[in-house]
Amino acid sequence: MTSRNASRVMRGEYVGLPDDALVYYVLLKGPFIPENIITLTGADSGIADRMEEVFDAYTGNQLLWGTERDEGGIYATLVPLFISLY
Repeated sequence: MTSRNASRVMRGEYVGLPDDALVYYVLLKGPFIPENIITLTGADSGIADRMEEVFDAYTGNQLLWGTERDEGGIYATLVPLFISLY
């Protein structure tokens, strides 16, 4: 899919590539028990029901990831990553 489409699936989250760049969007279904997650409010992060990841289709680099609960709303914000696989 394109970066623009991935952004739409993630409710407007910026992917970090031009809109027409190809990316892989991955949705994993849990439950997941996140560890070492710091929330903005300091609240317990709880159990995540889903995890989202986006990868650059050309390089395979992971661009961002995030988790969310079934109630809606990302509680561990999508984090841009700059990890090279070279």
